[in-house]
Amino acid sequence: MQRGDEWVWGFAPHSRRLAQCYRPQVYRWTAARTAASGAVWVLAVFSGAFHTLHAFFAGMKAPGWIALSAFLLCIYILVALWNLVWQYAGSYLPGRRFGLITATPDQWLRDRFMSFALTAPVFVGGGLMLQQFMKARPHRWWVRWSLLWVVGSFVLIYAFPVLILPLFCNAEPLSEGSLRERLMALSETAGFDVRNICAVDLSRRTSAINAFVTGIGSTRKIMLADNLLKGAAPAEVEAILAHELGHHKLKHISASVVRTASLSVLVIWASARLTPPLADVAGYGWPPTGAILPLVGLLWVVMWGLLTPVVKAISRRAEKQCDDYALQVCSDPSAFAAAMVRAADSNLADIFPSRAVEVLLFSHPPVTARIAAARRRGAQPERTRSILREYRASNR
Repeated sequence: MQRGDEWVWGFAPHSRRLAQCYRPQVYRWTAARTAASGAVWVLAVFSGAFHTLHAFFAGMKAPGWIALSAFLLCIYILVALWNLVWQYAGSYLPGRRFGLITATPDQWLRDRFMSFALTAPVFVGGGLMLQQFMKARPHRWWVRWSLLWVVGSFVLIYAFPVLILPLFCNAEPLSEGSLRERLMALSETAGFDVRNICAVDLSRRTSAINAFVTGIGSTRKIMLADNLLKGAAPAEVEAILAHELGHHKLKHISASVVRTASLSVLVIWASARLTPPLADVAGYGWPPTGAILPLVGLLWVVMWGLLTPVVKAISRRAEKQCDDYALQVCSDPSAFAAAMVRAADSNLADIFPSRAVEVLLFSHPPVTARIAAARRRGAQPERTRSILREYRASNR
């Protein structure tokens, strides 16, 4: 699809104007935040600031594990406050101004506080265990830590839909009706239990429409946003669900877990090789004390950053496969195209991203490529515009 063709498919001019203002701001803010955060962390690691902070807490008249816990908690609080400022100025305020975020300031802050309360104990506890592993086996600590990381990640993925997601959103099984029956027939073709397809109240936080797969094994669920379901043509919802069912049918979740675990072990192993020489350069010495943990964290962030283009490319490939699956099993490819248009407009998506933006930030193919795929399967612009007109008329 070339520039100018978007109007043929029914994109809303007002949403496109907003997106053209909003997305460049997001990109600039993301770049600024990444650069500033990296610079501050590198400075703190190599200037001795973390060493001084660790020495302060180590001088407390308290057991070593309490002093280290205080050191880690202090760092996590500082990081959380830093991120809070950047998120508020660069994400929340622009999102509210452009109508993408519907959460009130109080609700937004409650979500941030809840996230902090859930993750701070994991950060502190993980740091304590990592320091013990490094102390016990200075050159082989990565083996135990890799095992702990992989097992912990699996437990988190398994528990997320039943223990964590309900703290932020209400998810209910689809109500009885013709839409549920239609989606039930579709889910049966993929071997997925329709009882694990839920409507989730994301509209309390955002006007963006979304759908996602979460959990693994017996906790796996497909979540459909309530603002996706509201007023949508059944064929649109069917197309979105078919895409998500593609992840289940094509075993993407299991593959993602294995791939992420493998990359995590690689990153941990590489950091174990790099930490001793960098510790000498930064003046931490070896064998390590707890003061070295921020350096290890810096190495992880840098290496995952270097892997980002690879991870994003794999993700885009998987999402394209799911689009192909959805277009294969759905009866109306124009409804799939309409769903893509509506998602792009409600999310203020960049439909013509630069190559750099796509490689670094996009986990899905650009929406223009997804609509082009639908057109090759028989989607018609006239039919797509008709579906969108009906939706917009019903939601005025």
